[in-house]
Amino acid sequence: MNENISAAFPLDFCIHACVATPMKNLTEKDFSGNEYTEKERTVVVFHATWCPFCRRFVSSYDRLVEGIGFRAALADVSDPDSRLWDDFSIDVIPTAIIFDGGKAVSRLDGISGVGIREKDFIEFVSASD
Repeated sequence: MNENISAAFPLDFCIHACVATPMKNLTEKDFSGNEYTEKERTVVVFHATWCPFCRRFVSSYDRLVEGIGFRAALADVSDPDSRLWDDFSIDVIPTAIIFDGGKAVSRLDGISGVGIREKDFIEFVSASD
């Protein structure tokens, strides 16, 4: 199990919830307005290939979501004309949103000039359980 996750999650949580979560790459087709078309609980990180803070965060994303107990996905918003920017009111990337039943239930916006810090992301996903 990931050291960061094991430090952030109590042992009883990990015994019951730490399962493999396949990574999915999403497109605009996976969203209807501001809802995710899948109903299963999923954390989605909106990112862009041209964003250095996104590239740094995405390179750690597989490791960070290992064992969180729900699905993880990436949504590429590299196209500045992507409707996802407006549909989810994204101002700073990366931005992480947790969807449950297709609806956004929790959100962590990146910090301008910083992105998302690993410790903030770990706290975000552990608090949303």
